[in-house]
Amino acid sequence: MKKIILLLAMAFGCISTYAQNKVDFQLTPNGTFVNSNGDDFVVLNYNGQKKEQLYSNALVSITRLYTSPKSVISKVENEIISVNGYKKDFATYMMFANLELSVQYVFQIQFKDGKIRVTVPSITEMFIDGRKIDNPTEWIKEKIYKKGEVRKERIITMKQMNSSINSIVNNILEDMENSKKDNW
Repeated sequence: MKKIILLLAMAFGCISTYAQNKVDFQLTPNGTFVNSNGDDFVVLNYNGQKKEQLYSNALVSITRLYTSPKSVISKVENEIISVNGYKKDFATYMMFANLELSVQYVFQIQFKDGKIRVTVPSITEMFIDGRKIDNPTEWIKEKIYKKGEVRKERIITMKQMNSSINSIVNNILEDMENSKKDNW
């Protein structure tokens, strides 16, 4: 009986965690991310909310979540926010030892009444233990994939990359949802 309860609790926890994720981007063999439909963006509905409010909520969330928001945000008032950030410990890459992958990324959030459009983040720069990789897309194609399939020894790295890129965007979206409850 205890095992059944434990399994149900674990399953509910997984479903709850998954339900909170608004985006689920996946790394592809061509070195870029796509959503589950293969598109390079996702549209999320926020029924009844004006674009100005959605823009303001996103801007507040990004400001809260980034150490130096001025250096990562470029924007067109009430229309679009471009986030150009850096993520240390993005993933690990195993060679002779675990090497730290860090990335510079960019994505955009566009606003209309009742919905937002989030572009798939793209990796603009990549570093392995502080050393810059010249072409991140080609590096992913060659080092993570082989003939269109994930290399067995790189499955964990690929999963970490997916998880990291999704958490970046989902943290902003989750904070936007929680900001509605922020009444002090």
